[in-house]
Amino acid sequence: MSIYIYINIESKASPMVGEHGLSEEVQNTLYALIAMLIIYIIWIIVMVIMACPLLKTASKRKAFITFFNISMLIMALIGIAAGGFSPFPYDGFIYLAFVAMFNIYVFLLQFLFVPTRTTLDEYENE
Repeated sequence: MSIYIYINIESKASPMVGEHGLSEEVQNTLYALIAMLIIYIIWIIVMVIMACPLLKTASKRKAFITFFNISMLIMALIGIAAGGFSPFPYDGFIYLAFVAMFNIYVFLLQFLFVPTRTTLDEYENE
């Protein structure tokens, strides 16, 4: 998203960007941002692979929460990429749906992290 915003601002506001393409400064920034994005995606993939063996020993609730968080992260990255690089014009409804998805995610996390009855019983016994 940063790449998309930076390119649009540069191409609209800068007289250096003409019909010949992006300036060298913008291209270098674009390459740096793409490199950081690739490093971040590789780091996330490594973390998911390292977490997979731990999910086998975790409780069903913990495994569900972890799977839910990972799937939400993937949906957010896809949504940002689709919104940033989509050839379609800006649509307020799609943006509203994307923000609503995050609100639903936060409400579900609140519900999932509510203490269970067994947790409350353990706390009372201490």
